[in-house]
Amino acid sequence: MKKFCFAAVAIYCILIISCASTFNGEPYYDDNIGDFAEMSLSNGIPVVFKKNSNSKICAFRMLFDGGVALYPENKSGLDAVTFDLMLHGSKKYPYSKMQQMGYQKTFSVSSSSGKDYSVASFNCIQRDFDEVLDLFADSIMNPLLQESDFKQIMTDNASAIQRRLSDPSSVLGLEISKAIYSGHPYKTSAAVNEKSLNSISLADVKKNHEVLLDSSRIKFVVVGNIDKTERERIISLLESYFGSIAHGGYSKPDVPVVSAIKGANYGSCEQAGETGYVAGIFNIPNRDDDEYFAFALASMYLDDILFSEVREKNSAVYSIGTGVVGGKNLLGVLSVYKATEQENLKNMIQNAIKQFPSDKEVERKLSEYKNKYITSIFESSQNASGIAANIITSLEYYGAATQYLHRSARVQAVQWQNVVSAYKKYLQPIATEDCACWVVVSGSDSAKKFKFD
Repeated sequence: MKKFCFAAVAIYCILIISCASTFNGEPYYDDNIGDFAEMSLSNGIPVVFKKNSNSKICAFRMLFDGGVALYPENKSGLDAVTFDLMLHGSKKYPYSKMQQMGYQKTFSVSSSSGKDYSVASFNCIQRDFDEVLDLFADSIMNPLLQESDFKQIMTDNASAIQRRLSDPSSVLGLEISKAIYSGHPYKTSAAVNEKSLNSISLADVKKNHEVLLDSSRIKFVVVGNIDKTERERIISLLESYFGSIAHGGYSKPDVPVVSAIKGANYGSCEQAGETGYVAGIFNIPNRDDDEYFAFALASMYLDDILFSEVREKNSAVYSIGTGVVGGKNLLGVLSVYKATEQENLKNMIQNAIKQFPSDKEVERKLSEYKNKYITSIFESSQNASGIAANIITSLEYYGAATQYLHRSARVQAVQWQNVVSAYKKYLQPIATEDCACWVVVSGSDSAKKFKFD
């Protein structure tokens, strides 16, 4: 990810909500839907505006649909390198001038690349929006793409690869990808890896820059204290910068469903020593499935059990919990960090899973877990960057910018019976049917001492 930040800014809109009385129906949706406006440029590029009245910060995002499925494995990280280079100087703003502007103003320009899309972005104080947009637009449309900068970026990537290979947690992530994405488009990484480091050329980057500028794969998101008049003015600016981007014939890549396949996979990282880093990958409902939030709540119950039984009672690990592997469809992950128990760790985990609370206990604690979950939802929308991230996820995975506004109501709609059902369908089989795909990383002489076969 390329990022340059010229000052530390901490301006937050603090949202205080009483979960016990607020979520009858969908008041969060009702309170926020009026702050959205959707417009478009003459070439069809959509522009989503979200008013954030209590913040002086404006978050601007340029979303490029596509992701890793567009590239062969030996071009892993091509989008990331392309955006790094694009944001390292343009015809109007050489990098030295970007830095000079940074000393005078407070803003950050960055990019990120993932499985399904890439984002180029900036955050700035709203009064500086026009100047920062001019710099950003020239970086996107007229980057210098110089050989010397490319060589430096690839040198930085080589160093990053070595750091990942010497970090057990990062190696675990690489081993997870090998285990679950073999033969799948996601086998191509969003980051430069050992296979692509010497395969990506400056010519690849220049060609990729041309391909990225396709109106059919671009969307804009703007979050700030923006009224109707300001929206129309910004649309005019965006039209002047990006209205010439033509439809390039982009076709959304076909991404098959990913399923966890039962088995044990072992990798080594000498820095882990005798300690184990373990992940159990399993199938879960997708984000738009009616069962998803019931599953998420069931996982919260399980997290507390795993912590109590595996860490506190048995002192077998430093930390343990559940999470999600993202993408077009989701997979669940049970993550173990710094395990010291080898022979019996799997049994400890499975026995803990079997200790899921009784129906009565699930019902008794459900409100507590719902409130905890809803609090996390609101924490992700307390500032312009968080709001923009929610909008992008909604656009990419639901096709509607406002979909995230429904999440709190969907959580509140979950009944205790739904939680129990989700546990029995998705979590209990890890213990009773041994259905997870286990991935273990430790030192080369100790990895297979962790008995997950």
